[in-house]
Amino acid sequence: MKRKLTAAVCWLGSLVVLSCTAKIEGPGAPPSSGLSSDGPGSAPDTPLATADAVALLENPPTEPGAADIACTAQAVPPRGRIWRLSATGYQHSLKDTLGYANVDAKSAPLDSVSDARFSTNSRLNVVSQPWADWYFAEGDKIGAALVASLPSEHACVTSAGANPACIQGFIKDYAGRLFRRPVTESEVTRYQAAYTGWLPELGAQDATHALIQAWTMSPNHVFRTELGDRSLGKVELTQYELASEISFLFADTAPDAALMADAQQGKLSDPAVVRGHAERLLNGPAGREVMKAFFFDFLHLRELAGGALEPSPEIRWTRSALASCIKPRF
Repeated sequence: MKRKLTAAVCWLGSLVVLSCTAKIEGPGAPPSSGLSSDGPGSAPDTPLATADAVALLENPPTEPGAADIACTAQAVPPRGRIWRLSATGYQHSLKDTLGYANVDAKSAPLDSVSDARFSTNSRLNVVSQPWADWYFAEGDKIGAALVASLPSEHACVTSAGANPACIQGFIKDYAGRLFRRPVTESEVTRYQAAYTGWLPELGAQDATHALIQAWTMSPNHVFRTELGDRSLGKVELTQYELASEISFLFADTAPDAALMADAQQGKLSDPAVVRGHAERLLNGPAGREVMKAFFFDFLHLRELAGGALEPSPEIRWTRSALASCIKPRF
């Protein structure tokens, strides 16, 4: 049964990876011609870059100067970015969105450190084979734990004969939390078809486990994007991208209910609203941890620990002493 479950997750994962060479789906952007076709009413969000676009992101061409643009009427392509969540961001996100508090962030592979000595970098932090293995192992544990403790409104999905409304409600709720945006109708259809196809061989409980594991491994969860609507010129981030950017920047976790509500209502284009969320998050416990981590990188304390992300006891003391001196006032 374990082998069958692993094969099912890998199969769905291959679909996710293939579809994401075309786009990350979500509301707010026009349909694109990717490998998967969107049904009526679907509204793909921000396209995830193809291999060629990723190469451009890693080695962007020199942007034309203002005079060149004026003379040639050349539009400047936007420079979007794709950020892989850090191990702690992944850990905090699972805890805050689904209540799973047992992600082992310390067992995650170490990230490269940029020339500026910061460990978070949109170009350096990629999904290597060790990271893929870590995501698979953690996702397996997460799926096993959550499928055994689903809330009453979703418990029906682990029973034989679950009706379509039950399955769709579960997909929209759990995948939406992990993706940090509403799922599209085409995504609901695809995941429902995968679940239904697995039922004869895996059974309802293991099919649900496989779905949860696949969502935790999905690029829609593992990455956050700054791609906007991909129109030429200035990049205008979607509301849900803004919510994730604010939350991970100031609290290293997924957007909470207040941020998601403002994103849904389109309020995050207002600087005053953004400032309010930033101050709220920075004044909380998570915000203080983010500030301590920032100064740990900023003051190059990692170098004293031989480049390790997890410092020695002596350096931990130094970090603790530094943190006690930093009292953010916002």
